[in-house]
Amino acid sequence: METRKMQLIEEIDNLIERLSDPLLPSDRQHGWDEKSQTVMLKYYEDLRSRLTSGGPLKPPDIYGLARGLNDLGIWGGMLENSAYRIASELRAQKSLLGLGS
Repeated sequence: METRKMQLIEEIDNLIERLSDPLLPSDRQHGWDEKSQTVMLKYYEDLRSRLTSGGPLKPPDIYGLARGLNDLGIWGGMLENSAYRIASELRAQKSLLGLGS
């Protein structure tokens, strides 16, 4: 479990790093703007903090991502793919992370 959790945190770190950089033209083509970048950066920083501190994770951490990205006008691209990989891994680990079934 610890190895998978550490890999998940590393993937979150990579996305945080990427979201901390200026948006690429390809990101903008997929609906990203400074607002969505700021919102998602805060979300992943908070998620990482809760994962590393043993803080509570909630079902929206896993199941609300698609709706959140849709509400922000994001579709496709590398950043969205990274976000979905993280959500998929959270779903795979949900019982290990204290989210039940």
